Amino acid sequence: GVEAPEALPPRTLFWHVSNADEVVMRQADQIERSDAFRAGMRVKFVASDGCVRPQGESVSEGALAMLERRGGFERARRPRGLQCRQGYREYFELPTLLLLHEHCSLKPGRELVAYAHTKTNVLHNSKLTGALLSGRSHLDCVRALAAGPDRAACGPQPKPSSPGPWAGNVLEGDTWCHFSGNFWWARCDHVRTLNPPFS
Repeated sequence: GVEAPEALPPRTLFWHVSNADEVVMRQADQIERSDAFRAGMRVKFVASDGCVRPQGESVSEGALAMLERRGGFERARRPRGLQCRQGYREYFELPTLLLLHEHCSLKPGRELVAYAHTKTNVLHNSKLTGALLSGRSHLDCVRALAAGPDRAACGPQPKPSSPGPWAGNVLEGDTWCHFSGNFWWARCDHVRTLNPPFS
């Protein structure tokens, strides 16, 4: 079942959108069907906004317009003054991470934020999105974060005994500095203590 929205803190997914239209729309459908979304999670998505991308990795304006028409999805614009750095691939997630940090800096409460992006590998994309937003792994994660400040973040982690790198999920938010696939949840009060990305 879906957790009642009032039982957990407000939750916002910051979704970095940069891939072929069919990959983006498949992930949007999965987000929309997720336990987290059905329980009231909001989605703020950021696209590369005209930054040059390798062929096949740019979402069309038509697909972005379709996302904007979905209830619960909001398109967030790239921060002003942030210029594209041609040939620098790490730039492309920077706008989304900056907006997430800015969002948390303005939120004094106990809100939770999630970060996800579109991955080219459809199987990994689906497994990571599912682990982040649905089922037991999602609820264990957000409940642990909501319980108190002893956990700062959590996300999908590989288990050594698993047959593949995306098969397992454990709560290791206070000991791991990177989560598998770069999909994760965090407490806004923790994010506020961090420097802005790339500063």
